[in-house]
Amino acid sequence: MRLTQTLTGPALALALGPLALADPASAQDDRTLGLAITGSNDDFLAPDILDRWRSGALSVHGVRGPGWPPAGDVRFGEVLELRFHGQILTPESVDNPAPGDRPYATSLSFGVHSHWRQGGVDLRAGADLVITGPQTGLSDLQEALHEAQNLPDPSAAADAQIGDAAYLTLSAEAARPWALGRAVTVRPFAEARAGDESFVRVGADLLGGSLASGGLLVREYATGQLVEAVSGPATGFGWSAGLDIAAVGASAYLPGDDGRPGPEDTRTRARVGAMWAGERWSVFAGTAYLTEEFEGQDEGQIVGALAVTFGF
Repeated sequence: MRLTQTLTGPALALALGPLALADPASAQDDRTLGLAITGSNDDFLAPDILDRWRSGALSVHGVRGPGWPPAGDVRFGEVLELRFHGQILTPESVDNPAPGDRPYATSLSFGVHSHWRQGGVDLRAGADLVITGPQTGLSDLQEALHEAQNLPDPSAAADAQIGDAAYLTLSAEAARPWALGRAVTVRPFAEARAGDESFVRVGADLLGGSLASGGLLVREYATGQLVEAVSGPATGFGWSAGLDIAAVGASAYLPGDDGRPGPEDTRTRARVGAMWAGERWSVFAGTAYLTEEFEGQDEGQIVGALAVTFGF
């Protein structure tokens, strides 16, 4: 859903819906539950430094509510996540992009998501305002960082980046954790998104150790890694492995016109990760293999992910 004017009226109400639906009584008991900062980049936790395609991303997830993990069900609107996300997507060569490669693209998004639990199912739904193009300022930031590190100048690719636009993006996910033992959980899930990108995705994650102790989990956008935004009760080592596949409709980053490629019909991700959790913090590192995302991409890529979580 593309927005060409300022959000007003029904659109604004939809974007802020989770806040409006929160119970006023429970809101009085709200507190900050956790803060997670996640990043992905094809330069770290990968065998080669290539700086291509999914070049880099950063997200911040702040969670407020009466508490987590819950003793029972949690209603929609009681636990809210405020989310910020930025990403840079590039062709394989930023200083000499080949015809038919993916176009340079940047985006920033700001959103509100509700997390709740019903009948043993973990649920999330929310809205993000996504802006794309030079207006994000991320292409200027990458050019400055490359110049400071004496890396290839990305201006040739950035000059042909996708244009300024804004999208109201809606997304939702449902996951059902199943305990396989004292500290191992399998978590099949389904996800849907409509807006800057439109897709439906199904998959599963296997969690162990402290990562399986019931914390509130958020998914890193590029790799699908699960990261604690609110820590569970367990400390020490945790691990994860996951696999998913998405059926893709449209993508603002792969418009499929004017010689620019469109998206592949499907995307698959396979990932592994590890976490160390302290009393009020945790750190996570993982790596993922992403299959081809656009028409003409000759191979997949390996992308690393890092995260740090702070408890309150």
